Amino acid sequence: MRATLGVIVLSVAVVPVLAGCGGQRAEPLAHAHASAGARLRPAVSPPIQEAQLVQGGTGWVLTTKALAMTSNGGRTWRVVTPPRVRASAIMGVHFQSSSSGWVVSASARNHAQLEVSATTDGGAIWSTRPAGHPERGFADTNSAHIDR
Repeated sequence: MRATLGVIVLSVAVVPVLAGCGGQRAEPLAHAHASAGARLRPAVSPPIQEAQLVQGGTGWVLTTKALAMTSNGGRTWRVVTPPRVRASAIMGVHFQSSSSGWVVSASARNHAQLEVSATTDGGAIWSTRPAGHPERGFADTNSAHIDR
């Protein structure tokens, strides 16, 4: 129950922050602050695909625009989408800790080719390798499964 509540809070906190994100390099995301008398319009947010609290206040969220991480419970976010990987091509994300994680995605050149991106520093640097072609009928373009 506590983890579910954390994911809900994490999801709600990230929606306005990721509204305009789409970068490929890990970079900090700044919160917008309104000056006195300024009108704020609700941000149109990209749909949240997945989210997870990894440990403490550290977690990640995947939207159709970016993969982002927080280390302070969602107060600030940084985009950590692997280079040359479109967020919309990501089929799965798993972080074992705040630093070690993997992303499975469809290749930009050949959507039938799967790729695995790995990081050991919280998404600052990624290495991406081909994962081979799935057997016909094994996978579709909307899902993936990896056994640890």
